[in-house]
Amino acid sequence: VSQSRYKYFTKQAIPLPEEFESLFDGSFSAKIYIKSLKKRGISEKLMEDNNWGYCGYGEYEQRAILSIYLEGKLTFWVARAINKSQYMKEKSPSNENWQIGKSEVIYNIDKAAKLCGRVVLSEGIYDAATFGDVGAALLGSRISEEQLNLILTYKEYLTGGVYLAIDIVTGK
Repeated sequence: VSQSRYKYFTKQAIPLPEEFESLFDGSFSAKIYIKSLKKRGISEKLMEDNNWGYCGYGEYEQRAILSIYLEGKLTFWVARAINKSQYMKEKSPSNENWQIGKSEVIYNIDKAAKLCGRVVLSEGIYDAATFGDVGAALLGSRISEEQLNLILTYKEYLTGGVYLAIDIVTGK
């Protein structure tokens, strides 16, 4: 087992919030979140395949919960505002040193590598979704050492290459 994959067996994922509800619970609230995510170009299939949900109350109130899995195991999640007036558009759960952190995950890396043989790395999950199955997200604008190691664990599958689609901001 590679060092990077070993980390996923020793560290624990931050559990989904207590208030988590499935987007597919049939409720009126869930339909509002699904509609909002569809406006961002996210398909219902992607939402369902990734066990996405929402929180109607609590710390992550009025946020879609975007679960991130690696090899079928929950590794991390992001709470994303659906209302433009909300203070922070994205809120990641805080983690302890024994939990998997944001800089240690890449959304969809396993599926993109195995299904497509290549990956397009973007900053966010919404951006990654626009690339279809080949899209993967860093959850930020930089690749950490842990993320690079995670990419390298899939190098045998990535015969088509790794492409970056990162926003570039230049200063004066």
